[in-house]
Amino acid sequence: MGEAKEREPLQKSGAGTSLPPGRLAPGIVRPLAVCGAIAPLLFASIIVVAGSLRPGYSHISQFISELGYGPNAIVQNLNFLLTGMLVAAFSYGLHKGLPQGSRKGPAFVTAFGIGLVGAGVCPGDPANPSVQSMHFLFATVLEISGVLVPLFVYTRLKKNPGARSLSRFSLFMALVGLLLLFTFYGGVFSSTVLEPWKRGRPTRVPHDSVPLDRSEGC
Repeated sequence: MGEAKEREPLQKSGAGTSLPPGRLAPGIVRPLAVCGAIAPLLFASIIVVAGSLRPGYSHISQFISELGYGPNAIVQNLNFLLTGMLVAAFSYGLHKGLPQGSRKGPAFVTAFGIGLVGAGVCPGDPANPSVQSMHFLFATVLEISGVLVPLFVYTRLKKNPGARSLSRFSLFMALVGLLLLFTFYGGVFSSTVLEPWKRGRPTRVPHDSVPLDRSEGC
């Protein structure tokens, strides 16, 4: 009986099963979880540095991808690469640390990391349209993956009674990400399609507003 009681905590802390609150999964999961914690802090910090090295750059009105070409572009491109590798490493730790279930959530985390790496390898420089197209493709991959990750993580967490608060948070983040994605692409569609289409339409002048030349017939 004593041996069974000693083995019980080890069985509960195995990969793919739930852990008591406040405990980290054993083995390689812990350093991989640290990779996931470092990645967003590193990414945001380097963006601030890269923006400060670019005279006139605005974090509000300009895209992050614009830091990937032009002066000091190497800073942001390395940021994409390094953060992407950290995120990809974290995806394996996430899979091992979550309760058993679908691998779709961690797989989309991997896709998110690949999107970041691809964005760094293929800068969005308008002077090179083919490379810029690849950059947009990788950016789309990471944006869609970023929305799907918390949704599929939610489906795994909700199976664990001890992680209900985390599962609700994951669902909330999925809804927020979906809202931001629709807002972003709605703005892009408006600025790149609707506005040029409106400017290109001929202006219709009402018939009764056309001034008459009263000099005729005088």
